[in-house]
Amino acid sequence: MTAAVLALFLSKRCAICGRRLHAGERAVCTHCYESLSRVRPADYADNPVERLFRLRLPLVRAWSFLNYLPEGRERMLVFTLKYGGRAETAVEVGRLMGEALLPTGFFEGITAVVPVPLAPGRERRRGYNQSERLARGIALATGLKLEAGVVRRTVENPSQTRLRYEERRENVADIFTLHDDGPIENRHILLVDDILTTGATLLSCGRELSKARGVRISILTLALATHHFPVSDGGMVTP
Repeated sequence: MTAAVLALFLSKRCAICGRRLHAGERAVCTHCYESLSRVRPADYADNPVERLFRLRLPLVRAWSFLNYLPEGRERMLVFTLKYGGRAETAVEVGRLMGEALLPTGFFEGITAVVPVPLAPGRERRRGYNQSERLARGIALATGLKLEAGVVRRTVENPSQTRLRYEERRENVADIFTLHDDGPIENRHILLVDDILTTGATLLSCGRELSKARGVRISILTLALATHHFPVSDGGMVTP
């Protein structure tokens, strides 16, 4: 089976349970989508994601779409988007996120979507950057411009999976470089990533983007790891 045929076959299957999708279903089946632990956007101004970044970046608002539960369907969804070779599925999940949040006013004032980049070597091995594909889907749903080239990842740091918070922060220090600040100067941008654990990667990327004059940043991730989420160096919180 060629890669193109395999991709077409997988695109017709739920990214979580593998069941064949019915007409009108995209990326995940209705049963799996409804069983996901969605974070309800009741108050963008005071939530754990916003509290993590608000004193560290020129932040407007921040949110995560799902609670990442290690024993839940959220884990399979994130794993599939990262390692399952399903680039177009990631786009569709991004579109679902954008469509769900559009009526809430979350995207108000934002002009561009910026994905957290992968190191070139890692992106070649995976075949795509899942965060860029999520961002692409959000852009399609909202009409915002995708700006994938403004920041680059210049260091292929070791995997974060087994690192503690302090180790994660050191692991991602100075791994991003602002490549083209023109498209984001004096703009309100949306920084997009797949999963938020300690926030170290997003913070490192956001600080590099903050070097652009007058930039304001909002943050959106597909999932929030509520089982391991610091609000400061000395504490943990769940939403």
